[in-house]
Amino acid sequence: MSAPIDRILSRLDKVTSKGPDKWAAQCPAHRDRNPSLSIARGDDGRVLLKCWAGCSSADVVYSLGLTMADLFQQSEHSHSRPGIQRIYPDYRMILRMISHELTVIVIAADRIYTGNTIDDRDMGTIGRAAGNIRRALEVSNAC
Repeated sequence: MSAPIDRILSRLDKVTSKGPDKWAAQCPAHRDRNPSLSIARGDDGRVLLKCWAGCSSADVVYSLGLTMADLFQQSEHSHSRPGIQRIYPDYRMILRMISHELTVIVIAADRIYTGNTIDDRDMGTIGRAAGNIRRALEVSNAC
């Protein structure tokens, strides 16, 4: 089985090394002409992602055809039943991501409630936030 960093890097374009356990690449979540995605390997083997153009880690991972669980090492002793592998991601990260996306949705709901209009771009942002929440819940349920 490949390490999480190998799964991520193999799916990215224009990957360049930026030092030990650090890379830059084009962000797959938006039309990136210049590499704006920073990638690093954490001390525990997890993959850390930061798009400097503002894409969420969930958007980046989803654009690669992966799930948030793919950012983490799988435990050799993580079987609850034979044949079913469990992954233990950092729940704090999942909760922070859900909190961020809920804030986006609450702001949009407040704008609608107060009579402000929202455009197609806002609707896209709301849709992505809802999708990110669904994916985070899927990852947490897989743990």
